[in-house]
Amino acid sequence: MIYFTTKKEMPILAEFEDLIQHLWNHEDKALEHLNNYFELPTTQKRQAASYASTNIPGYADIRNRIASIVDDVLNAAERHGLGTIVQSYPAPVVGGPVLPVNIFLSVLNDNSHGGIERSLIMDTLHRLQSGCRADLRKEFRQLVNPIYWMKELIIFVIRLPFLLFSLSGFSISKIEDHFLSKVFKVAEIMILIYLAVRIGVDKLQLGDILRNLFR
Repeated sequence: MIYFTTKKEMPILAEFEDLIQHLWNHEDKALEHLNNYFELPTTQKRQAASYASTNIPGYADIRNRIASIVDDVLNAAERHGLGTIVQSYPAPVVGGPVLPVNIFLSVLNDNSHGGIERSLIMDTLHRLQSGCRADLRKEFRQLVNPIYWMKELIIFVIRLPFLLFSLSGFSISKIEDHFLSKVFKVAEIMILIYLAVRIGVDKLQLGDILRNLFR
């Protein structure tokens, strides 16, 4: 059920945000210590801070935990339609290739030219959290809406014969292209539309059912 998948994602995203903040706190302290001895170029600060933080107690555990859940965060972003790839352009005077960089993966390994801004990482994460909350509300309304389940049942019934053919080893594309299967599908749709109207499904809901059938 999509609702429960989204609900499971929320604490993972909250933990990911908390881990990032702790990771950056360690790196900022390490960088502050390094700056007491020499000034680092901006492009090297993140790498130097990460390297200098390796001896800080708990730092490695935070990185390991981020690495263990970052794939879940990326899957959530993909499922909710949020892009996480940005293009990193080199400085004109330096030159070099344009690099595709994953915003969330850059927390652990920033291979961009000038470094991914922390504000971009957090803004993207907050957009993902906001999208999850919106989808959660939408999916909950569907969960308690009997019309939604009726729509899903109609879609399932229409697709069931083709699913059974598929499980039997037949090529679905060949079956769907056959004239008789088209006639059967049209007849089945007409019957189910009649039943939907009889139970009180209005025009907007019926249109939504048909869009789902032919998407």
